[in-house]
Amino acid sequence: MSKKMNVFIIGSGHSGSTLLDMLLGGHSCISALGEAHRLYFAVRSKDKYHHCTCGKHISDCKFWKSVEKELKRRTNGDEFRGFKSLYISNPKYKIYFNNEMKYITPLRYHGKSLGVRFNEMTLIIGSKKLRNLLGWLSKEVRRDAMMAKHLIFLYDAVRVAQNTPIIIDSTKNPGTFKKIYIQNKKNTYFIELIRDGRAVCNSRMKREGIDMFDAAKIWKKEQIKRIASMITIPMSKTIRIYYEKLASNPKDTLKNICNYLEIDFENEMMNFRGQRHNLGGNLMRFKSSKRKIKLDEAWRGNLSKKELSIFSKIAGGINRRYGYY
Repeated sequence: MSKKMNVFIIGSGHSGSTLLDMLLGGHSCISALGEAHRLYFAVRSKDKYHHCTCGKHISDCKFWKSVEKELKRRTNGDEFRGFKSLYISNPKYKIYFNNEMKYITPLRYHGKSLGVRFNEMTLIIGSKKLRNLLGWLSKEVRRDAMMAKHLIFLYDAVRVAQNTPIIIDSTKNPGTFKKIYIQNKKNTYFIELIRDGRAVCNSRMKREGIDMFDAAKIWKKEQIKRIASMITIPMSKTIRIYYEKLASNPKDTLKNICNYLEIDFENEMMNFRGQRHNLGGNLMRFKSSKRKIKLDEAWRGNLSKKELSIFSKIAGGINRRYGYY
């Protein structure tokens, strides 16, 4: 049996994290949760987007019902009376969809620069003591510390309920994975998923209704935050993979990840059409039975010379650091 591990898929949205999460979820030692913090909304919403990938609401899914049962058992119902007792996401962080599973309004949740806040300082620091010190000054930092504790409590409940030592969380937000790392350094690991920034921007422009100027600025900001958050994390805690290699040669990529996680590759991992129980992420998770693993490079034909030029001026330097020219 593998050692106990909480593994984060980190990177930008639109980089293939949902696909990777679903592939990893086919392993007998792994429970892949998708964006675990979405459970906060899944128990409070009837929206189809917030349903489990199996197609059922959280309250009707055997996987999540067994996790909630374990959650209650571990505390005898005193502190956690069920999923609604878990404070694992900011209530303001919500994506709205209509009945056709399409965005109602463009996703402008990134907004303008919020400046330096106390909780953003935790992206760089790697010390729980320093985090706790900042907590004396900031309610926001104390809130994030509580969210980290509750998320880890959820991971442990899943681990016992499903008998899977490895938990995969594809919540890519740097603030989320850094606060988990600070809370539990020993058992926290990372899979860094990189994709050509031009492809990410092309997808974001299409799905969020924004132009290249905004898309490139958002992508650049995401990279800066992620790089800052990784400064105090040892390289041994991270494996880097590329979307293009994952989509072109998924089996070899998964074998590399399995070696890193110290588990044997299992062929069932390739069957991402099998039943999964992840939350959030790309809507392809509901249509996996109709899809094949295919490299998506639509950006090459979709982006104009002007758009490529805008991207190059804003974020080309970082993209080249990843090996994309």
